[in-house]
Amino acid sequence: MKRGLIINFALIIFFLSSSVSAWAISLDFENGCGNNPAPAGCKEILSIPGGSPDVTFSQSSNGVNIVSQLGAPAPPFSPSRSARWDQTQPLPDDPFRADFIVPGVNMVSVVLGDNGGDVDNLFLKGFDSNDTLLDSSFRLLPAGTRGGFLLSVSAPQIAYVEFGRMIERRGEGNSVQFDNFSYETNGLMPTPVPEPTSAMLLGTGLICATTWQIQRRNKKKEPQE
Repeated sequence: MKRGLIINFALIIFFLSSSVSAWAISLDFENGCGNNPAPAGCKEILSIPGGSPDVTFSQSSNGVNIVSQLGAPAPPFSPSRSARWDQTQPLPDDPFRADFIVPGVNMVSVVLGDNGGDVDNLFLKGFDSNDTLLDSSFRLLPAGTRGGFLLSVSAPQIAYVEFGRMIERRGEGNSVQFDNFSYETNGLMPTPVPEPTSAMLLGTGLICATTWQIQRRNKKKEPQE
């Protein structure tokens, strides 16, 4: 009997911990102007300190901001907003950069592209905290093609990613847009996220079974009148 109780408790702990040990976040940049339709030019600055508890988007080397604003190319971009360098400032050559505050990031993906004005050599690179390249992904977006591609990288302990278009000549600018920035981690969950239904059901069943065994054992110990 005691062995059965120990096994049940161990399984409860395992499934409750596993239900929060891996999670995923996806940013589509659609809420920068509130719930109402965004006015023309409405934008949210993404590259500000404390903008997200999980990931930090960086300014360019000359201080240009990454912003989310109206305007998204064709799918796989999601309407009606996307992120890019602020068009009211000089367009930098710098790639976009996102640093992860949470530990254990092991997969990152992002949609990259534009409205097809020129050829874009798209890339996504993942690095560890020592600036070592862990994984990379590349796609060629032909001229005249609206939309883009989903690029992804996978590796243990990704500390930050850089992405955008390859710059062949100085001053041509990283003109592409990005959307649906997603990442997965096996670290601890920093904010409440709904647990998987299957794990909850299994954990509940184990708790009920353990409670029933304890009550049954206690009933057998009651003195007979």
